[in-house]
Amino acid sequence: KVQTCSRCQTIMYPGPENSPLNHKWSYCTDGVKQVSKSGKDLPPWPQPQGLFSEGCTFHLHAFLLAVQCIYKCIFIMQGPGEMDLLETEAFVKLLASRTEI
Repeated sequence: KVQTCSRCQTIMYPGPENSPLNHKWSYCTDGVKQVSKSGKDLPPWPQPQGLFSEGCTFHLHAFLLAVQCIYKCIFIMQGPGEMDLLETEAFVKLLASRTEI
């Protein structure tokens, strides 16, 4: 049976050992941890590139740029442009789940 990541559903080891094709150990291609050890919910896959790295680092500047891009797209009616719709949907779900009013 082929091993797949429970978060991003990609094949874990399609290449030989140490191949760049293989899934990173403990984090997905979007930089988010594969599994939460504290039991907290992980952000939905895929998050915009650059928000997270190596499963442990959050990049505020990339986060603010993503918020600005979505704001322009939705409220200023500039259209999606070059936004990846899957990443945008996952990012908006992350924002909604973490926002307190």
